Amino acid sequence: MSGPADPARFGGSGLTLAAFGAIVAVFGLVVGLPYLLGPVVGLAGVVASWAWRRRRAGAGRELGVLPAIVALGVLALAAPAVPATELLGGLSALALLLWAADDPARPAGGGRRAVGEIATCGLAVAVAWTLVLTVPRRTGAIDLAGALLAALLLIVAWLLTREASRGTGAGASA
Repeated sequence: MSGPADPARFGGSGLTLAAFGAIVAVFGLVVGLPYLLGPVVGLAGVVASWAWRRRRAGAGRELGVLPAIVALGVLALAAPAVPATELLGGLSALALLLWAADDPARPAGGGRRAVGEIATCGLAVAVAWTLVLTVPRRTGAIDLAGALLAALLLIVAWLLTREASRGTGAGASA
């Protein structure tokens, strides 16, 4: 017989929250919003998401990352297209994924369980930033190739999730 789960063994580590907040604050500093509005917007989104995930139960918990995503979107829209903001924006997205994987409603170790998915996204950020640093200037052909590559990856992801949700279709027989 199992008793109630030990709350100390659940996720929601302060370390992932602190890393996410720090990266978003630095990203907010370089986006060019007046005064310290960038870090305030970013940290407000992080704190609102943290509070939402801690307080909500059930289906509302999945929407807890929404304030952080909105804050990152606002920062990304205000950011100039320079390598520093592109790198920090990518790192902020990776920190969001790590923090989201460390869900307080699940057992601890969400970041370790999601290391493959986060590493794949990190590889995509690394490739994109490498292209920013190695390609001397953007041309229409590079923009078109990037858009086609992104569309292709979205189609492949959609097909893979559709196939995974369909399952094998073969049931067990006795």
